[in-house]
Amino acid sequence: MRNPALPPSYAVTDLEVQAGVALDLFVHTRLAEGTGPYRRWFARNRPLVAKLFASTDNLRRLEIKTVCGAPALLDAARYLAGPPLSEDDLDTLSGGPVSKRSQVAADVGARALTALKAFLDPLRCPWLASGAEPSSADVRRAIDWTASLWAVEKCRTSRRGQASTAQEAEVAALMQAADIAEETGLQRIVALDDMPRRRFCREVVLGSAKTDLGVRLADGRFMAIECKVSNSALNSVKRLNRDVEGKAEGWRRRYGEQVVAAAVLSGVFRVGNLAQAQDAGVFLFWSHDLTPLRDFVRAACG
Repeated sequence: MRNPALPPSYAVTDLEVQAGVALDLFVHTRLAEGTGPYRRWFARNRPLVAKLFASTDNLRRLEIKTVCGAPALLDAARYLAGPPLSEDDLDTLSGGPVSKRSQVAADVGARALTALKAFLDPLRCPWLASGAEPSSADVRRAIDWTASLWAVEKCRTSRRGQASTAQEAEVAALMQAADIAEETGLQRIVALDDMPRRRFCREVVLGSAKTDLGVRLADGRFMAIECKVSNSALNSVKRLNRDVEGKAEGWRRRYGEQVVAAAVLSGVFRVGNLAQAQDAGVFLFWSHDLTPLRDFVRAACG
């Protein structure tokens, strides 16, 4: 293949403009969102926290069958810790899988309960150390505090997931509009010919690394597209430079120039990090303007 077409690359000044637009959109969206998501998660989670308190005599009788018998109550219990325990933290401390399970081995459940008790927040629940009967105000405050911590984490997690899902949906819609059919059921690609040309697929392992969306171009190359949302300049290093660049380097070692690594970006990105990724061979596109991606795919698959 001689001089295959490539997506556009951008001067630093162009990257500054696009990063500025993405930042403005991020700020506008977050301000418009306001406290709505937080309040919705708080309203959803508080009854579960209240149920946990009621079923354990305000945490004075934490038992395996209560806490580990229902994944929702176990989630609530993780946020009683100061600071809250992640699912991975609790699984590690328990010596086995606990989170999101309705059936937990007795020894694992016992260790989970020990870990939860060890990290109970003494500032939130002072009656546990003193042995005094908590007032209704004390209990209400502890329930609200716990539900608030849980709601904050749910907001963060859902925001990341929703933004990435929206990006992937937009890119998939773009492919379909360009008359590129979706290849379903494909989970792993070892040889590029594992996927037909002029097709795209979602969430596929290419070689040894997953890509959010892949497109088999008409000339046989494979375009691996990563959808990345960043909420800070620091976060952009992890999302773009470490993650996408790392994958691109691995794909290049395995497939050479037959893989075109790309990233669709939304949110906050430092211009220097964008330039670094582009210099490393990652082609950049923006959620707020997917026209360059559409034009390249149409030209490459026409």
